[in-house]
Order: sequence, then C-alpha cells, then structure tokens
Amino acid sequence: MHQFDGDFTRDRQGGLYFLISQAVLLLIVLILTIFAWTNAKGWIVGFACLAMLAVALFFVFLRRNYKGTSIVRGKRTLLDRRRTIELQIRDSNRRIHDALAERENIDKEETKLIRKRETQRDSFFAGLNRKRTQIDLEERQELEKNLLALQQAHFNEGMRNALVKDAKIQGVGSKMKERLQLAGISNAAQVSAAEVGAIQGFGEAKTLAVLDWQRDVDAMLERTKPMKLPADVQTGIQHRYQLQRIELDVSEEQEGQSCARDIETIQQNAVDQHQQNDVAEVMAREELEALEPSLEDVQSELAPFAAITFVNYIRNSVPALGKSPGVALGVGVGITLVSIVLQTAAAFGGVAGLVIDSIPTAIPAATLTPTMTLTPTSTATSTSTATLTPTITSTPTATSTPTITLTPTITATPTNTPGPSPTLADAPGVACIPKNNLRQVGQVVQVVDGDTIKVRIDGWTYSVRYTGMDSPEPNQGLGGFAAQKNSELVASRWVTLVRDVSETDPFDRLLRYVVVGNVFVNYEMVRLGYATAKSYSPDVACDSTFRSVQSEAQANDRGLWAPTRVPVPTAFPTTGSTGACSCSGNTLNCSNFSYQSQAQACYNYCVSIGAGDVHDLDGNDNDGIVCESLP
Repeated sequence: MHQFDGDFTRDRQGGLYFLISQAVLLLIVLILTIFAWTNAKGWIVGFACLAMLAVALFFVFLRRNYKGTSIVRGKRTLLDRRRTIELQIRDSNRRIHDALAERENIDKEETKLIRKRETQRDSFFAGLNRKRTQIDLEERQELEKNLLALQQAHFNEGMRNALVKDAKIQGVGSKMKERLQLAGISNAAQVSAAEVGAIQGFGEAKTLAVLDWQRDVDAMLERTKPMKLPADVQTGIQHRYQLQRIELDVSEEQEGQSCARDIETIQQNAVDQHQQNDVAEVMAREELEALEPSLEDVQSELAPFAAITFVNYIRNSVPALGKSPGVALGVGVGITLVSIVLQTAAAFGGVAGLVIDSIPTAIPAATLTPTMTLTPTSTATSTSTATLTPTITSTPTATSTPTITLTPTITATPTNTPGPSPTLADAPGVACIPKNNLRQVGQVVQVVDGDTIKVRIDGWTYSVRYTGMDSPEPNQGLGGFAAQKNSELVASRWVTLVRDVSETDPFDRLLRYVVVGNVFVNYEMVRLGYATAKSYSPDVACDSTFRSVQSEAQANDRGLWAPTRVPVPTAFPTTGSTGACSCSGNTLNCSNFSYQSQAQACYNYCVSIGAGDVHDLDGNDNDGIVCESLP
C-alpha cells in the first residue's frame, strides 16, 4: 500500500500560520462585535471576509501541493488510463449492440423489398389476366359475328334462289305462278301475305299455300345453315388472337424472370450487408475481449493507491500536537469550522446592519390644527364648500359559464351482405382439413377435369388443383367419367377453398381442399373411385384420410378399382339445345352447348369411348379444354 513519503515541513508550517491567523482574526471579530458593534460594522465585515479568504487560499495552497506530488501524478496517470479503457469498452459494447440491431434491420428490409417486388409482379400478372379475358371475349365476339354474317348470307341467298316457277305449291299451277311473277314475286324472299293476297285469283287458301312454301324454304335453310366458319376464316381469326396471347405469355415469362432476378439481387445484397455487419461485430467483440484484461490490470495497479487521497494529505499537513496527529487534525478542523461559522455570521450581521443604517430616518411633519372661533360680525362671508363625492364604478364580474355541447355518438352499423360462409360444414372426411389455414370462397365457373376447376374469387378467376388426390386425364380411361362426376358436384356452385401448406403447384394453379355444401369434394372423388390418393409433400394433412377411403373404394370395386371396365352409359347429359351427346359423327359445335362444363363432359365422354374429338370441340390448340369461350 502506497503512502505519502515526502517532506511535509513547509505544509505544516503553512498550516500552523493559517491556524494562528484564523485565531487572531476570530478574536478581533469577536472583540469588535461585542464592544463596538454600532460603530465597527464595516471593520467586522472586512475582517470576516479576510478570514474566509485566508481559508480559501490555504486550501488552494494544499490542493496545489497535493497534485504536485509524484505519487499523486502516478495515480492520476492510472486513473486517466482507466477512464480511457472504460470509454473504449463502452464504445465496443455500443458497436456490438448496433451490429445486433443492424442484423434485424437487414432481415426486415430484405423481407420488405421482396414482398414489394412480389406485389408488383402479382399486379402485373393480374393485368395480363385481365387482358387475356378481354382477348377471349373479343375473339368469341368476332367468331360469333362472322358466323352470324355467314348464316345470314346463307339464308338470304337461299331465299333468293328458291324460285316460284320451280316451286311445288299446293293448288298453285303454272298460270298462277305467272301471275305471281308478274306481280314481282319471283322467289321466296319476295313473298309477303299482303302482296300475294292482292293478286287476282289468290284467295285465302292459295295465299296460305304460298306462305307455307316460304316457311318450308325457311325451315330447310335453317336446317342447312353452316354451324361453323370455314376453316381458313376461323383459323385466321384464331391465329390473330393467339398471337396476342403469345405476346402476353412472353411478357408474363419475362416479368417472372425479372422478378426472380430482382429477388435474387435483394437476397444477395442482404447477404453482403450481413457479412459486413458480422465483420464489424467480430472486430468489436475482439476489441472488447482485449480491453477487459487491460481494465483489470489497471484496477490492480490502482489498488495500492487507495490511501492516496486529499484527506490523508491534509492529515499529514496539519502540525502535530504532541504525539497525536489525530488530535492535531481534530483541533485544526474544529478551529477552522468555528472560525468559518462565527465569521460568516458576523459578516452577514455586519452587512445587514450597514444596510439598515443606510436607510434614512423619517422626519416628523408639522400638524396644523385649525381652531374655529365664532365671532359675531356684520360682514357677509361667502364660504363655498367643495364636496368630493367618489364615483363608484360597478365592474361586472365575469363568471365563466360552461357551455354544454351535445356531440352525437355515431355508431357504425355493419351492413350484412348475404353470401356464402367460409365455415366448413360437418361433411365426411372434413376433420383432416387444417383449422387455422387460409380459407377462400368463390364460384366455380368451369370444370376442367376430375381434379381441376376454375373458380371466380372477388372478381378474379383462378385455376384450382385439388390437393391430395389425382384423377385420370379426360383422354385416359375413366377420365371422362371423373370429369362428369366432378361437374355434377361443383359446376356453377359456391365452394370453400382451404390451403394446406403450398399456395400453388408448378403450373401456378392454387392447391386447395374443396368443400361444397356438406360434401368434401377431394374426399368424395377418392371414395367413389374417380381419383386416387396421392401424396404431394408438404401438403399431407389429409393423406391418411384419403388412403383410408381409397381402401374402401378398392374393397367395393368402385370406379378405377372395378375388375372390368365400367359400361358406357347409353344416355348422356343433354347439351342444352340439341338433346343427348352423340359420338357417331360431327353433328355438334360449341354453340349447341349452354355451358362449358356441358361441352367438356361431352368431349370427355366421346374420348372415353374411343371416338376422340369427333365434334372438333377442342379446336386447334389440342389442350383438352374445349369451348373455352362458353361461361
């Protein structure tokens, strides 16, 4: 333990002189205060201030000497080193904290930028889908317009070519036909009831016969009207719109690639920022690890300097009284404190006395007391008395009266819009569907096949692939029957869609469990044997349920599991305008169907019995989806 080892002779002499001066000044102040307070207030204040100045100078003298010792300078050097190290440690800890916060900020910014870019991509894709819908509409309208024009031309030409002279009209011979021609009626297009009835010899019977002939010609033309455009015309129109679709596909692919590149760039930038941040954190931790031992070393070096304090220095500087330095210190401190207290009190008392003495004394004013003498006199004295009457002005007191303002309370009343609920019915197999995953409600607008549909959700149409099962393609085995059963279950119905884990499949179709009413469609298709249970990780919530119900279908020889081919039904759902679907020849086209699902079912049926696309419903794209312009 270090101690002060210098020569304190000069300090002790200074301390002795200081104590003597304090005692002398205190004695002078006391004498003046007791015996000459009235006339010596100024002297008292002066001596008191002089004593306090001596105290201040003495402590400045001791402090200067204390700082000048070598051992104190050594301690000061160590303290400065410790302070520097502590500041460096504080800076290292701050940089470590900043690095940890920056790591979290980098992750948040990366997620934010990726979501923003994906939102831009999705918005772009939505715009492309709207354009595709518009292209489909314009193509269908142009095809219909051209077909109507072709049919009208067929009708007009047929009516003009149906000549009266060649017609077989009951009760109308050649002479009557000549009369018709002379009247300007040479073909079926020129026949009208009024003009025929006005011709001489044409009574009601003959007029009706001519009109019946015209109707027969009209019916014959209706039967023979073209049901589709010539191949070159239709191909030309479809090719023009197909080019527009290809442009959209190219734009979609380019946007997808651009989005992928942008996301990759965002992720790479985040990786680079993380690397830089990690380097900064490692450097800060290394600096901290190096500084902590240095701080411990400085602390250990400072430990021996614990006794090197200003108080101990003062203790060594006070003159010893006999053999007891402690008694000397106590006496010196006592004298100093008493001197300071008394002299401060005397100084304040003297200043107060001087201030009071400087206030001028009030001089008594002469008081005039009038004496009233009543002396009779004959001199008239006019005395005017001025009376001052104070005017009292009433100042109204402003009273703050609160104003009550009635503020109506507006209660928001929700508008109940009738619509399907996303709550799942208690349907067989539905218990396996995840409870807290995304649910959506939409209307089926098209049945593509046994495991794919198109659904309109909030005004947008999405392709939906059933999760956890797989049905044959329309041109494979029971694919037509699977599509037919799927159509019976969901066509034009409101459905609830529930996601498992994945949002879409590789073909950008939504992956969903589908519930309509109290029917779990995925489960029902497997149970009836129109689909097989198929596991696609990570969407496996209903795998065990589907495998169990598939075992039931196998045990009962349903659908795909039947030992022999299911017989083809002799009757098929009607087309909507021409009766049952026949696969014996090319007798139908898309205009014969009211809904796309009907045309698709007819196509699937003909394919399943080996007749192929006998009605040419698939057009030229051969994608297995027919009459795509129908609702």
